Parts: sequence; C-alpha cells; structure tokens
Amino acid sequence: MQHNNAENNLVRIQLNHLFADFVIHGKLFNWLMGKFIPWLKTLLKLVPFFKCIV
Repeated sequence: MQHNNAENNLVRIQLNHLFADFVIHGKLFNWLMGKFIPWLKTLLKLVPFFKCIV
C-alpha cells in the first residue's frame, strides 16, 4: 500500500511539471503568435501569390 502511494505521488509530481510546462509554453506560444501573426499578415499583403495558397 505504501509503495503504491509513493508511485501515485511520483505520477502526480510529473503531471504537475507537465502542466507547469504547458502553461509556460502556452504563454510563450501566445506571445510568439502575437509577434508572428502581424508579420504574417504584412507578408500576405506584400505577396499576393500566398493568398492563392492560403
């Protein structure tokens, strides 16, 4: 029983780390998209050919 609890705690700790990473990467991703999307829109205006693809 004690061994099982230790395993459960380990899994919980790993999940917490994953969740923390997800939150951090999510914020990073949102920040990058905030920088990237305006640049992409500008590029699409400059290159009409891309509008055909997208």
